[in-house]
Amino acid sequence: GGEDPGTRNNGIIEKNYVMTMGKLVKAYFDRDPRFKAVLTRDGDYIIPLQRRREIAEHLGADAFISLHVNYNSRKKIRGIEVYYESPRGAVGEAERLVAEMENQVDFAGVTTDNGSSKEVKREIVERQAAVMNKSRQLAERVEMQLAASVVELPSRGVKRAGFKVLHSMAMPSVLVEFGYTSNLSDVKILKNYNARTRMAQGVYLGVRDFLLNP
Repeated sequence: GGEDPGTRNNGIIEKNYVMTMGKLVKAYFDRDPRFKAVLTRDGDYIIPLQRRREIAEHLGADAFISLHVNYNSRKKIRGIEVYYESPRGAVGEAERLVAEMENQVDFAGVTTDNGSSKEVKREIVERQAAVMNKSRQLAERVEMQLAASVVELPSRGVKRAGFKVLHSMAMPSVLVEFGYTSNLSDVKILKNYNARTRMAQGVYLGVRDFLLNP
């Protein structure tokens, strides 16, 4: 949001589009008393990538969903994609947490033996692996429901990437790309109100299925 509009193409401005989609997804959750959905922003302003994740972590969220539309200079590419954490991104986050822990120890003037340090590192890596596995399951549920909800928009499947917004140790996190603003077929669907409501419902159903059957 704000001064960062995201991709802009064929009459779609990403920051506005995903704000609309976020509100539609939230509306489905609001009708289900078993869940509470919170938007990381509700207006036209920038929230840094890491801060978006931190907001969800502070709220104790059970899942984090980042919504986007895509662009590619190869205009034939089209379809939905759902991403979860890549091994490289996960390792980077685990290393950051280990370094942060060790820096805090050094700052306090405390030394730890190599054995305890290795144990903490092992625990962090194991926790990250468990979260990554849950993120994969969440991505698969969301992709399956999206593909079923909007059959006219092809699915490019579940993928892995090192997006900074997905680097969470606290909760399963996925990033949804609703389609390509560079592809006119996708654009026609993305602009269609009925298709938008079905896409929002697909995200809701995928997250719902994951949370009820983890």
